Amino acid sequence: FTWKDFQSRCNSELLGKYGNLANRVLVFLQNQCGGEAPKAAPDATFVKELHAKVEETRVAYENFQLRKAAAHIMEIAQLGNVYFDSNKPWTLAKSPETRPQMETVLATCLECLKCMALVSFPIIPESAQKLWEMLGNTTLLDKVAWNEMINAKLAGKLPKPEILFKRVEDGVIEAQETKLKKTLAAKT
Repeated sequence: FTWKDFQSRCNSELLGKYGNLANRVLVFLQNQCGGEAPKAAPDATFVKELHAKVEETRVAYENFQLRKAAAHIMEIAQLGNVYFDSNKPWTLAKSPETRPQMETVLATCLECLKCMALVSFPIIPESAQKLWEMLGNTTLLDKVAWNEMINAKLAGKLPKPEILFKRVEDGVIEAQETKLKKTLAAKT
């Protein structure tokens, strides 16, 4: 463990992939759909790939492979970010003819966020619960069965999104490194 690696992972993975996808999708949904979850069905091809990743994550947890589970969570977030970017919902939103496609993209991304909340709950429970609630859910994640959640449909008005993660600045890391050095010096 190093504090610099911790900072890098927090900023590039939690903030840059996981939090970025949640913020982009939910803010876009607020701006383009008035915060209403689209009634369109998600992209079946993407959902099949997504659910395969969710299953890989479940198996990793069952085998106590937390590092592997964490890697799968980031793969799911990356999958969602690539899907959002490649489908360019901001372009689809410009024309009434392509708005249904935009709604499909958003429904697909909401499915991805739902799965991210599910699979990340064992590792980052507070952030996963916060994401789950930003998807319009009020239940506690630890009270819902995995299979029940994976099949849950999102509908209705979503609350205003919040930032899930803050950037870990150099000053925070330097303070932790100094604290660690003092603790080690006191023990020796």
